[in-house]
Amino acid sequence: MPASSSAVPLCTANATTLCIDQIPGDGRFEVKLDWSTTLNGGSSGHAHAVPLASVGVTRGGLFSIFSADNPELVVKIIDGCGYNNRAWVYYSAVTNVGFTITVTDRLYPTHIWTRTNADLHTADPVADILAFTCDGSEPPPPDDDPWILTTLPGLFFTATEAQP
Repeated sequence: MPASSSAVPLCTANATTLCIDQIPGDGRFEVKLDWSTTLNGGSSGHAHAVPLASVGVTRGGLFSIFSADNPELVVKIIDGCGYNNRAWVYYSAVTNVGFTITVTDRLYPTHIWTRTNADLHTADPVADILAFTCDGSEPPPPDDDPWILTTLPGLFFTATEAQP
């Protein structure tokens, strides 16, 4: 993985931006969560980023929407470069609010990963082990993603016609 050419992290954290490291202190990945709901007359906004570095977690964080003491989504990015030349994005949300999560690879700023959850739909967890390339090559479009993460830790398989 190419390192940042400066000592300054690539991502700048703020109230609505979570920065996640690939290597300690690099701030390679910028994560934002925008939300919108029809609940209670409708509202929308940018979720509040909750970094977890103070408890030793630099490859993940939380987002809250309505109240700082009520986390709505946890996200993490795993360095899979040694396995498949990819950075993996995982998230799990405990909400039925509509949202769009956007992860930008600040080392290669044209590489942007997004997923959405429809309003009033309880969000499904996501495990994308092809989200970003480690070497800056163009990642495949989401529709061409042949990898599926199984529920067995550490086991992966490729979908086939016999086993979609």
